[in-house]
Parts: sequence; structure tokens; C-alpha cells
Amino acid sequence: MGSGMRFESLRHYRELINTIPDIIYQIDPDGIFQFLGSAVAILGYSPKELLGRHFSDIVHPGDAAVLSRLTVDREADASGPRVFFDDRRTRPRLVETSEIRLIPKRLAGRPGPPDAEGLVYGELSARGYYEIDDNTGEKQFLGTIGIIRDISRRKKAEGFLRKLLWAVDQTPVSIIITDADFIVEYINPEFIRDSGFSPQEIIGQRVGVLESHYHPEEFYDQIKKALLTAGEWTGELVNRKKNGTYYWTSVMISAVRDPNGVVTNYISIQEDITEKKNTAEQIKSLREKEILLREIHHRVKNNLQIITSLLSLQSGTLTDERFIDIFKKSENRIKTMALIHEKLYQSHDIARIDFGDYIKSLLIHLQQAHREALARIKITTDLQSIYFDIDTAIPAGLIINELVTNAFFHGFPDGASGEIKVTLRERENYYFLEVSNSGRTIPEDADVQSSPGLGLQLVRLLTKQVHGTFKLTRKPRTVFRVVIPASA
Repeated sequence: MGSGMRFESLRHYRELINTIPDIIYQIDPDGIFQFLGSAVAILGYSPKELLGRHFSDIVHPGDAAVLSRLTVDREADASGPRVFFDDRRTRPRLVETSEIRLIPKRLAGRPGPPDAEGLVYGELSARGYYEIDDNTGEKQFLGTIGIIRDISRRKKAEGFLRKLLWAVDQTPVSIIITDADFIVEYINPEFIRDSGFSPQEIIGQRVGVLESHYHPEEFYDQIKKALLTAGEWTGELVNRKKNGTYYWTSVMISAVRDPNGVVTNYISIQEDITEKKNTAEQIKSLREKEILLREIHHRVKNNLQIITSLLSLQSGTLTDERFIDIFKKSENRIKTMALIHEKLYQSHDIARIDFGDYIKSLLIHLQQAHREALARIKITTDLQSIYFDIDTAIPAGLIINELVTNAFFHGFPDGASGEIKVTLRERENYYFLEVSNSGRTIPEDADVQSSPGLGLQLVRLLTKQVHGTFKLTRKPRTVFRVVIPASA
């Protein structure tokens, strides 16, 4: 092969190396860079800036042991440190891989330890290369060739997952995660403490292994049916500890779906309420019952706030606006329920709340959630002081949340201004809830009774739950009216 062809071949391989996103390097027996691919730009350097410098100049001091010079045969001294710039040995070896921290140019030379947030994490593979002496036939060690892959994003993701797992491990409620076939994949420490089962006894088993059979088989079938159809189930059930003891739990089970809507897992959040159950049975005086119920409302409110915080934390990692909107609406719905429990906790009559006062608090929350629209959209109220029990207050509160949110999103598009009005009246043994707006009129051909939108679906289901009726009028302004029998 002529010198011209060799030059072209060398240039071709250099160009090929420079297209690889990993840092490819060559160092001599003393650890001095002899060649670097252009991917070293990950660290803010050009190849020329590092040629002739020692490999350790770009490595975190805490990883210096990895770069220790090895002068003995590793086959003879397996306890010695792993090294990557001096790889001589008497017998062939496999590529050795390790993770190291690299210091980018912008942090080089600064006093004190490098900022961990600014480091580049690399996965390094290296091996020595040799030349056969023509005279003696012996191998001559010429240096080391290595590849460093940037794994910083993976390391940061692993760090976030560790924090999230730590939070789940520390939560004071039991958490069980199964796959789509109800095979247990994870249980947190609180579940282990509550049930007495070890992870080895539960993980990999069908969740049915935890059934106490205190309830009839139809009860468990209903839970599974609800999960397969609606994707969630909430209620109370009796579990069995490893020692055979029964205990009551408050349970919330929800499906986890991938971006295509396919169920990948189920998450069950369980709180041991055995003590509350036993206490409730023993309480005789009205004052003792009141204290217990206040505590329940307080704890439920706190648990709902934990869930909204987790949703908010998770939504911060999303980039798709559709999924962000879903998370935000879910947060608002949970906060709407939490506010009911907060009002009951603070109320003099813990069985009922002043629903007119509750609506005022709910509207303050919704105004904060849509603060960018407050300059152009005015909210007014006409509210009587009417007391609802919790079975009516939660559905009615969610109805108002959905209708007011719907008015914000759809009634005033493109920066339009106007008014949203919420009315609560009692007349002839019926409660009248109205949410009206002066914005864009809903088209005449739009049938709200069969609308596929989740918000209006919820309004219809919740209205049915309180045995009410739901009606829309379009002129002179859009008015959604829900009529609830006072006996509901």
C-alpha cells in the first residue's frame, strides 16, 4: 500500500472516530494523551488542549485510585486497584469497565472540591496495546486505548429515582406495586411492618396471596372488575398478617398507564385503620366520637395533600402539555376533596359543613390555579348558607370544580374577558347549583348529556350519585344547572 493510500485510510478512520459521540483516547505508558476524538468537547475541551497532558487532569480527585499506576501482574495480585492508563500484564485480558467522574473545563483549576452538579459521569472501557519486538519477539507495552461514554443523564435520572424511592420507603402508609397481571413487584417498609411478611415471601407472587378471605369472594371479584374497567378502586378491606391476625385497611388502588394508555402497573396505597375501627366501637360519648372524626378528616386531608404533592413533583418531569394538563386537573380534583375534609375538621358540626362558605374557599383556590386569567375574568357569587353532609358535599364540590374549570378553559378563548358566576339556592326542598358565564356560547348541536369530555362525564356521574338532574341553557348566557333533592 502506498503512502498516499495509507494517509487516506488514516484520515478516513480519524473522521470516523470523530463522528462517534463517545470520547475515544490513546495514552502512552505514563498516562499522557497521544490522541483524542472530537467528542472530548463534552468536557468543553478541544483535542489539542489535552494532547500532551496527563489523563488524571480530567478526573475527579476522588477517583484517583482508579488511575493508580500498576507495576505488578494483576493475575498475581488480584487485590490491586483497577487502572486504565498503565495496563501492562503478562497474559491477555478482557476489556475492563468502570464508572468515573470527569471534570469539565469550566470547573478545572477552581479551589476546593469540584461541584458535583457540574461533573460529567463517564462509563470507561480500556485495554492496553502492545508491539512485538522484531529482534527479541517479546511484547512491548505501548500504552492504553480507551472509550468513555457520557452517562450523566442516566446518573441524574438514577439519583431522582433514588430520591423518589426514598420518599416512598419513608411514607407512613403501605404501598404495593404490581404489574398488569397483579404480580407483586414492590412492597415498601411500612407494609412489611404492618403485615409481617418479608419481601421474599410476597414479591413475585400474585396479589391474591394477601387476601384474608374475611370478605366473600364476590367482594374481591368486584375490586378486580373495577380495576379492569375503571382503573381504580377505593374502599376498606380486611387484610391478614403473616401471624394470622386480621387488620382493617383504608385502600386506594389505581392503574398506571403508559403514554398509549396501556395499563403497565397497579399501585395500592393502604393505611392501617384497625385502631380507628376499634376506637370507634368503644367510643360512647358524642365528644369522643367528634374527636375521632376530626382526626380522620385531618388525616385524610393530609394524605390527599401528599398525593397532590407527588402529582405536582411528577408533573414537573413531564414535557408533553397534554399530560401536564391531566396532572394539573387531577391535582385540582384532589384538592377539592381535601378542602371538604379540612372544612369538616374545622366545623363546629363535624357531620355537615356550610356549603356556601366552602364554595367561597374553593373559588379562591381555583382563582389561584388560573391566576393568569383573573385580570380579564371576574368571578361573582350568590350563595345561601346551606349545610351539606359529606356524602353530598364531595360530589357537589367536584361538580363546581369541573364547571368553573370548564368555564375558564372553554368560555373565554384567545384572551376574551367576561364573568363567571356561581349560585347556590334552596327552594321547595331542592338545592340549586348554578355555574354561568358570559363567554363563548356552547354550540346548539353540542349535546352535553353525551359529551365524551372527562369533565362533563364526571359532572353527569356525580349528579347521578346525588340523585340530581343536570341541565344546560345557552341564552342569554351559558348556564349549567344542577338540581339536588334536599333528601339526597
